[in-house]
Amino acid sequence: QSAVVAPSEQTAQSGQAGISENDGFIVKYPQGWEVLPADELARLNGHFSFAARRQNPPSVFSVRVQDGRPETTDLGVMADALDQAMSMKLNNFKKQSSGVITLSDGQKALQYEYTFKSETGEKVREVLIVTYANSKIYHAVAWAADQDFPSVRGEIDQMIAGLSIK
Repeated sequence: QSAVVAPSEQTAQSGQAGISENDGFIVKYPQGWEVLPADELARLNGHFSFAARRQNPPSVFSVRVQDGRPETTDLGVMADALDQAMSMKLNNFKKQSSGVITLSDGQKALQYEYTFKSETGEKVREVLIVTYANSKIYHAVAWAADQDFPSVRGEIDQMIAGLSIK
C-alpha cells in the first residue's frame, strides 16, 4: 500500500515523494504526475504498490513488489533471460539497451529499455528497473508512446534516480 506524503525540503524543488511503508521503497516523482489512488491501483493488472501518471503526453511510472528471491541475482543473466522472455511475450519486441545502474541508496539494479507494439497497434517504449532486496523483487516500469517518450524521458530518469529501497 502506498501513501503520498508532502514534499520534504529535499524533494520540494523536484516534486513529491511516494512512500510504500509495507513494501519498503521510496519513489520521488516530479510535478505534473498524478499518483493513482489505491482503488485504481487495485484495478491494474499486476498488483502494483505505486503508480503515477502524466496526462499529456500519456505516461505511467509504476512499482510492483513481489515476495521471494529471483532465480538469479546476477543482473547480466537476468538481462539475457529478459531478452528471451520479452521477445516471446511482446509483439514486435525490440531491445533498445540494458545495463546495471546504481539507485539513490546504492542498490544495484538492472535497467532494461525496449519497444513493442501494443494490442492497439501503437509503438510503446518502456524502461524496466529490476532489483532485489529484503527478500523482495522490485520492478519499476515507465512507459509512453515511443513518439512521446523523448518529451518525458527527463522526468522518467528523475523518478528512476529517485527510487530507493529502504
